[in-house]
Amino acid sequence: MHRTLSPAYARIRPCVCFFVFALFFSGPVPAEIPDVSEPDLFPELWEIAKDLELWNHPEWWSLGHYHRTLWLRVESRIDDPRFFIAPNGKTNRRAELKATLRAFTSPDPAEETEERTLSCRFPARRRWLLEKLALPEDAFASPDCDTYHQVIAQLQIERATVVYPAAYLNNPASMFGHLLLVLDREGKSRLLSRAVNYGADVDTGFGPLYMIKGIFGLYDGMFAVMSYDQKVSEYNSVNRRDIWEYPLNLDGDGLDRLLRRVWELQELKSRYFFFKENCAFNLMYPIEAAHPDIQITRGFRFSAIPVSLLKELTATGITGEPVYRPSKSTVMAHLADKLTPEQRARALSIARGESPAEEEAEALVLSLAMELTFFDYTEKRIPPETYRERVTPIMMARSALGAAPVPQPPVPPAPETSHDPRRIFLYGGTDREGTGLGGVRLRAAYHDWLDVPTGFAPGSYITFFEADLRASNDFERWSLHRLTLVDIRSLAPRTLWTSPLSWTVSFRVEEDRFQPEHHRGVAQFATGKTWRTGENTLAYLKLENTIVADQTLPHTLAWEPGVQWGFAREGERLRAGLRGHHRFGVWGSAAARHSAEAEVRWTPAPEHVPNLSVGLLFAHFHEKGEDVQDRLFTLGLTF
Repeated sequence: MHRTLSPAYARIRPCVCFFVFALFFSGPVPAEIPDVSEPDLFPELWEIAKDLELWNHPEWWSLGHYHRTLWLRVESRIDDPRFFIAPNGKTNRRAELKATLRAFTSPDPAEETEERTLSCRFPARRRWLLEKLALPEDAFASPDCDTYHQVIAQLQIERATVVYPAAYLNNPASMFGHLLLVLDREGKSRLLSRAVNYGADVDTGFGPLYMIKGIFGLYDGMFAVMSYDQKVSEYNSVNRRDIWEYPLNLDGDGLDRLLRRVWELQELKSRYFFFKENCAFNLMYPIEAAHPDIQITRGFRFSAIPVSLLKELTATGITGEPVYRPSKSTVMAHLADKLTPEQRARALSIARGESPAEEEAEALVLSLAMELTFFDYTEKRIPPETYRERVTPIMMARSALGAAPVPQPPVPPAPETSHDPRRIFLYGGTDREGTGLGGVRLRAAYHDWLDVPTGFAPGSYITFFEADLRASNDFERWSLHRLTLVDIRSLAPRTLWTSPLSWTVSFRVEEDRFQPEHHRGVAQFATGKTWRTGENTLAYLKLENTIVADQTLPHTLAWEPGVQWGFAREGERLRAGLRGHHRFGVWGSAAARHSAEAEVRWTPAPEHVPNLSVGLLFAHFHEKGEDVQDRLFTLGLTF
C-alpha cells in the first residue's frame, strides 16, 4: 500500500533514504509524520506508539522473545539482563518498548561507548521502530551501527541456509537432530561460512545426567556466531550425522533483517530446555525477523522438536529444495552392503594396516578401506603419521585399478516427511480372566519403537509426556494407569567400524498392576549393546538400574537392578517388536518383577497426515507368584 505524505512532511529535513523507504512501506502508519527537528521527539513518538499499540504487535513480541506462560503471564524467554533496557523489561513488553524508544531519541551518554552504542546493541529494534513510526533514517540521535555495517560488508554474506544435522543415537544432545543457520559468504567455500547456533553450555558428557539437566532447564543456552568449520569440528559425531540443507528464500531486505536480529542475540543467555527452548526453537526468531509475515514460535506451546519446527518452516514456502549430504558412516554402510562378509573383513584388515593394499584387486574393497582409514583418523584413533602410512598405499592401489564410480547412498526421505509428534492411542481388550478393559494414551511427543520410522534415525525412540488412562473391571473403574514424563531409548547398533553404547533413561509414575489404584514413581537407567540382525531388525541387551519410590516400602525407596532385552523390526507399513524386563529387589525391596510384551502395528497409508495405525498388543507380568495379562487391540493416530 502506497502512503500519502501528510503536510507535516514539509517540516522534515530532506532525506532520500526516507523517501525511498516510505514509497514502498506497507502496514499501519501514524496519521502524521513527526517533526524530527524537534529537540525531544520522545513525547510525540510515544503518543503515536500508544495509538498503534506497538507493544502488542507480533513483531515486537518476536523481537523481545515474549510469550504467554501457562499461568497467562507475558514474559520474555531471554534471561540475560543485557537484553533489556527497562528494569522490568523481561515481564513488561510495554515498558520495554517505551524505554527503547526513549533511549533511541534521548540516549544516555553514560551508556554510549564507541564500541557499543545503543544502535549497535539493538540494530533490529532500531530498524523496526523507524519502519513502524515512518521515520527517516536520521531521526534518532543514535545513528545506525557502523560496526555492524563494516562487519557485514567484510563477511560478504550473500544468502542464509538452515542446516539440519540428523539425529545421532549415541549423543544425547543430538538425539532429536539439530538446527543451525549458516550464513554463506559470496564466492567462498561453505567451510569459510559463518554458523549461527543456539546451544547449551554443557558441563558433562554423561548422557543420562545431560538429559536430566536439559529436561529441567538446568543449563544456560547461548547464541553464538562462529565459523562453520569450527561448528562442524565441535560435533564429535560429525562422521555419523547426515546433513540436510534448506536454503532460505530471502531478498536483500530480508537478509538484512535476519542479520540484524542475529547481531542482537549473539552471546545472550537464556535457560535451555531440551524439549522446548532448544537449538531449533530459538533459531526461529531470526528467521521470523527476516519474514515478518510468519509466526512459527507461537504455534509451539508445550514442546518444540527440531524436526517439527523444520516441518513448519518448510510448510511456509520460504525454503528452497533441500540438499542431502550423507555422512561418512552412511557412505561406509552403503559400501559395506555392496560387499560380502569376507570382502568387508579384507577392507578392515587393510585399513588397520594388517594386510597389504597392493594385493587387493577389487576397487570397492579398497574404497571401503580408504573410508575406514579416514574415519579412524578423524576419530583420532590413529595419529597423522600412521594415517599417511596407511592411506598412501591404499590410494596407490586404488589408482592402479583405473577410474570407477563409487556407489553413492540413495537419498532417504527428508526429515520433514516424518510423522507428527503428538499421538492419541486407543486400546481395548481383556485381561487374563477375560474381564474387559480399555483406555486411551495421549502423547505430547515424539516417536516410539513401533511408530512409522520414515524420516527418523533407526533405533532412536523418545516419548515425552504421555498419559495412559485405563478403564478396567469391565470398564467400571477408571484410573491413571501410567504417566510417562520422559522415556528415551537409544539403540545404536554395532557396525564394522564402531561399537557404540546403547542406553535408556525413563521417568514415570505407574499403577501397581497387582494393587489397583496404588501408584509408584519409577526412575530407570540402562546401558548395553545393540546388534543389527537383519536389514530392518534390531536386537538389544541392557543392564538396568531402577529406583522405585513407593510409600508402602519400608524405606519408601528401593533399588532394583536387572536386565532388559528386545527385538524390533521396522517398516513403513508393518512393524513388530518383542521386549522384556527382569528386575530384582536388592535394597528396600525383595520383589522380583518380570514382564514380556509383544506388539504388532500396521499403518495402511504411512505417507498421510494425520497418520493412522492399528495393532495387537499382548503383555504378561509376573510378580510374587501372581500373573497379569493384557490382550489388546490398538488404534493410534499421530497429529
